[in-house]
Amino acid sequence: MHTVGTLIQEIFPNGTPQHLGLPTDGGPSLAFRCPLDPDVIEERKSQTDTNGDHYDPYSYEQIRIREAYKKRWTIVEPDELTEALKILLRADISPWFSPPHDPIDLFAVCGRLLERSGAYHHVEACTWDSDGNCLPAANRIIQVTADDRADWTLAGEGWRSKVDVSTNVAPTYPPEIVEYYWVQLISAWSSPLFSPIRYDGEAPAWWRFALALMIIADEAAEGVGQRSISRRDDDESSWVARAVDARITRSMDILQSSLSIPEQDDLRLYTLSEANPDAVCVLPKSRTTQVGCTIRNLSHNLALLPPQGVARAAWFYGQQPGEHQKGKPLNMILIPYPYEIEATCFRQIGDSGDDCDKKFGWFGVSPRPLQAASEEEAAEKLDKATEAFLEFVDGLIRSMVKDFGKVDMLVFPELALTHRLHDKLLDWVNRNHNDIEVVVAGLTSYSFDTDVQESEEGSGIKESRIRYGNFAAITVFSERAPDEIKALEEDPDIEDFPPRQQMTSYHDKHHRWRLDREQITRYGLGATLDPSCDWWERQDILSRRLTVIAFRDKATATVLICEDLARTDPAQEVLRAIGPKLIFALLMDGPQLMTRWPARYATVLADDPGSSVLTLTSMALIERANASGKHAASHCVGLWRDADGDTQELKVAPGFHGLGLSLSQVEVTEQTMDGRRDADAATWILSGVRPLKSVSSDGKPAKETPPWIE
Repeated sequence: MHTVGTLIQEIFPNGTPQHLGLPTDGGPSLAFRCPLDPDVIEERKSQTDTNGDHYDPYSYEQIRIREAYKKRWTIVEPDELTEALKILLRADISPWFSPPHDPIDLFAVCGRLLERSGAYHHVEACTWDSDGNCLPAANRIIQVTADDRADWTLAGEGWRSKVDVSTNVAPTYPPEIVEYYWVQLISAWSSPLFSPIRYDGEAPAWWRFALALMIIADEAAEGVGQRSISRRDDDESSWVARAVDARITRSMDILQSSLSIPEQDDLRLYTLSEANPDAVCVLPKSRTTQVGCTIRNLSHNLALLPPQGVARAAWFYGQQPGEHQKGKPLNMILIPYPYEIEATCFRQIGDSGDDCDKKFGWFGVSPRPLQAASEEEAAEKLDKATEAFLEFVDGLIRSMVKDFGKVDMLVFPELALTHRLHDKLLDWVNRNHNDIEVVVAGLTSYSFDTDVQESEEGSGIKESRIRYGNFAAITVFSERAPDEIKALEEDPDIEDFPPRQQMTSYHDKHHRWRLDREQITRYGLGATLDPSCDWWERQDILSRRLTVIAFRDKATATVLICEDLARTDPAQEVLRAIGPKLIFALLMDGPQLMTRWPARYATVLADDPGSSVLTLTSMALIERANASGKHAASHCVGLWRDADGDTQELKVAPGFHGLGLSLSQVEVTEQTMDGRRDADAATWILSGVRPLKSVSSDGKPAKETPPWIE
């Protein structure tokens, strides 16, 4: 059975992390040392007292912390101080005497304590009677008064702003209220983490201290993960946000220079905390859910995430937000490619044989190779098809710019692009369309380079590899720094380079698509897949991971792939905790009608965490469904649903090739379960929809849509 102490030990096996007050922009994180790190123990052993006896590292740490507390604490009376410090006489818990010195670590441990104990759902903000008096709460309720909120918020604000701006040095110690509450918390070290309480029983005293510490930590982390806030250079800048900004930026820089996918996977920033990631992870938060009663209702700025083995999320930055973007709409083109798909693109890969009571099979989906008499002819045809595809996309951008003024984002549905076509598209966008900030696409494959190896001649060798399956890719573009451009221009080995940096993050689909009899007949796939058998998508599920991008002031987005929208486990636990403001659901599906399954599940995420959800499918399966005659013909390629309840079907009328969408950001007020308000929150609403035709430079519409190509 877990106790309070054993869970703290699980989260911080080597003791609570303590930073040394070093510069916050000096690396990917603040410098941390735990009380029982080997180098610290050796340092303690080398120290001798006046009698020449070696200090015991445990006792040394115990005495040091007790004396430091006695000198610093002014918020308690001497007799209370003496009582509180009795816990520090226990040498067995000396590695955890001090609270974590970073608010994010404090949030991790206190959040997990509240969640695992069930204490979080006993939290209530004080309610008032008609005379303005706070109504008494039931015994087991942790009531948070206006004074509590004010004290804890003020403590968090003071913690994050306590920085020497001239030297950019973070505070060496947390606020004394944090130290005092921490000692009160660990005084329950041996208490059961969970034990049943009678209806008229008292809540454990440590619950309130854990809640207070979590709220203080959350307030201290205001602005983390939002580049426009964390990079302020005025006297109000938060050392916490700046330290997080340095970690995210550093991880992205390392990823840019990394070649192998396994190495990239290890270098992604999956947690901001020094806590054991097998116990808890923490990332920035974008939206605070306004429904339900969960641990997610208790924070504005930090998201408490499950252990890394359950599901992970990586946090990336897009282009540095500029003043010109504030209050501006986000304009995007939805391109429902491919427009046609043959039944033979769905191919059998194998079946269960007689090993199962109900036979099932495996299938794959990919474009058919172009017919050619030789490899040279095939390569020439593929180049021409690629050029035609890019010209088609360029024609959609022309139409969008003519109507909306500019394009900020391109979105393609599930399985739309191969790795080759995706790479060509990104390079073309980088060189020709500087306004485009983000490209979101579903892929049938992606390519990557292995680690550089040395040949006998000593020159570096890269081996390109390809993964096939079902993937989502988010690419963010950002301006190059002048010194980087100069270095690239002076490098004799580089003849040409794109004008902007680009970074692409890939993730696997988390759940396989199952084609049953109804879907096979609806889409007319009986020629290649037996309707009497269930067919499962041949997809290796190697890593359950999401990518969240912060690409504008208050703008965050992530991507789900088809089935992942409908399945709640496991990645949606991460998604709901973070609360990205935009969720793109990329589908290979039929019409996106309000009566179909994507609308139902989009509604769930629009409610909790309050995201705006956009689904997009290709025209290919819509046309096959229309041809079957089993349902009324439709051309709804997408569906929009936001937290305000606005649901809109997005139709591409016959003769048009895509949709132009304009999203506007509106401010909202969010409130936590303990009563803290965030009046600076925001959400995205759909403020414009226009059908688009691909037009040539002389204004002539495209005569045909491009085929699905490799």
